[in-house]
Amino acid sequence: MTGRGLERFGRAILRASTFETIVAPAIADLQYESRSGRWASVRAYAGAWRGLAAAVALELGSDCRDTLRHSQLGAAVLPSLLALGLSFAIVSPWGIWLDLGRLRPWHHDVVLLALLIPGVLASTLPLAAMPVARVLAGAGTPGSMRSAVLLAAAVVSTLTIADWLLADRTSDLQRELTTASIMSVRTSEARRPLWELRERFQPRFEHIAGRADDPRWRTARAAAELRRSRIERHTRAALLFTVVAYALLGAAGATRLRHQAGRREPWRSALGAVLIFASFAAMRVVFQRVLYVQTIFGPLVLVWPPAVLLVLVAILAALRARRVSPKPT
Repeated sequence: MTGRGLERFGRAILRASTFETIVAPAIADLQYESRSGRWASVRAYAGAWRGLAAAVALELGSDCRDTLRHSQLGAAVLPSLLALGLSFAIVSPWGIWLDLGRLRPWHHDVVLLALLIPGVLASTLPLAAMPVARVLAGAGTPGSMRSAVLLAAAVVSTLTIADWLLADRTSDLQRELTTASIMSVRTSEARRPLWELRERFQPRFEHIAGRADDPRWRTARAAAELRRSRIERHTRAALLFTVVAYALLGAAGATRLRHQAGRREPWRSALGAVLIFASFAAMRVVFQRVLYVQTIFGPLVLVWPPAVLLVLVAILAALRARRVSPKPT
C-alpha cells in the first residue's frame, strides 16, 4: 500500500493523537493523489513528509514546554556540580596540584590554575547532561524522556562549545604565563606579579615566535602539528557525540529518581555519573595513549570506538526504560 512505510515510521515516533490529527490526512491525500500520475505522486509524497516534519516539530515543542514547566530544574544543580567536581578531580593534572607552592609563588599558581580550568572542563562538561536529563525526564509528562534528552543535549553541547572557544582563546596566554613563571624562577624574579613578568619576557616570546616562522622550524613541526590537530578535531566531535549518550543515560534513570527521591539522591546521581565517566575515560586512555602511541591505528579508529560504545549502551538503557514505562496516547 502506498505510504505504508511512512505510516509505520510516523506511528513509531509520534503519539497516536498527533498522528491521527496531522499525518494521517496527509497519507490519505498521498494514497489518493498517487493514482493521478508520477508527478502528482511525488508532490503528494513531499506533502506527506512535510506534514510528518511539522507534526514532529509541533509535538517536540509542546513536550519541551510541558517538561520545562513541570520539572524542578533546581534539583539538577547539586548533582551536576558534584559530578563535574569529582570528574574534574579525576582528569586534572595531579602534578600541578602536588607542586603547588613548591616551584612557584602562590599568586602564580592561582593565575595558572584559573587558566587551566577551561581546558580541563572541555572533557568533563559533557557529563553534566546526565543529571540534567535525569531531572527533566523525571517530570513524568508525555514525551518527557525524549524532550529531556533534546534539551539537555542542546544546552550542554552549547556550553561545551563555548568552553572550547574560551580554552582556544586563552591557550597562548596560558603558555606565555607558564613560560614567564618558569623563567622568573631561574632569574630570581618570582616575587613579581605574573603579568609584569609576561611583559618583562615579551621580547623572548617574540624571538621564539620568529624562530617558529622559520621554514626549517616550520617543516620540522608541521607533521606533529597536523597529527595533534587531527586528534583534537576527532576528540571534540566524539565528546559532542557522548553528550547525547549521557543525556540518554540520565533520562533512562528518571524512573528510579521518582522512586528514590531524598537527601541522598543527588549523591547517588553524581556518583553514578562519575562512575560512567571514569569508565569512558579509562577506555579513552587505552585507545588514545596506548594504541596510538604504539602507532597501531590512526586517530579516527582510536578516538571514536569508546564514544560509539557509550552511545550504544545508552541506547540500550533508554530502550529498556521505554519498555517498562507506559506509552502516552
